[in-house]
Parts: sequence; C-alpha cells; structure tokens
Amino acid sequence: MLPKIDVNVCKSEDCKNFALVDCADYVKPSFKLGYRAIYCPKCGGNSYLINNDDLKKIFYPYWSFYMKNIEKACPSCYSTESIKYGTTAIGTVRYQCKNCNNVYSLKNLNKFDDVDNKLIESLLKNTK
Repeated sequence: MLPKIDVNVCKSEDCKNFALVDCADYVKPSFKLGYRAIYCPKCGGNSYLINNDDLKKIFYPYWSFYMKNIEKACPSCYSTESIKYGTTAIGTVRYQCKNCNNVYSLKNLNKFDDVDNKLIESLLKNTK
C-alpha cells in the first residue's frame, strides 16, 4: 500500500491546524500574496499550493526502491510481513507475503530497473 501524500497543510508550528490534512479551515487556493497558496485563518499563515500528484511521481519510485531493497518488502503491496516459502531452482529463498499472498524472491529485487534516476544509481554504486 503506497502512503498518501498531501503536503498542502498549515506549516506554522504554533497553529492548532499545524500539519492537519484536509482541514475545513483551510482556504485553497488563496491568492492573497499573488500566487496560488493555502491560507490558514487560525494563524494567518500562507504557503505555496503544491501539486501532490507531481510529488508522488517524484517520491514513489524512491519509496518503492527503499521498501523492496532495504526493508525487503513485498513488491506488490509493500507489506514487510512475509513467511519463507521454499527456494528457487538456484537456491534463492522465496517468500510469501502474508498480506496479498504474492510469492517473491529478494534476489530479483536488487536491480535498478524500477528506479528511473541515474543519480540514485550512481550514489548507491559509490557507497559499496
């Protein structure tokens, strides 16, 4: 399950609406400062209105790579709860996800095929 991303929240730490998602008090969009913003009437704070879909396109490939390669999560639902489910013909351990029953092998997940960013590949190769 992919995490929900919504960064259009009040960013004033002293405000009662601080970091509340989908708060009814917010005014979206507000053009008080001459640009698209989110306005919080409780504290009077404004912050840029950000397209959450654009952030998802940027963030999800990294999150997916992290979950599959670092947390060893299921590649289908990203659950970290799994049981050993035998071995492959070459001896690689197979796992079955307790959440979606998908059977997968961790050895096949360590490729960079699903991360479409040369910078991340080079950073990870240089840390070995």
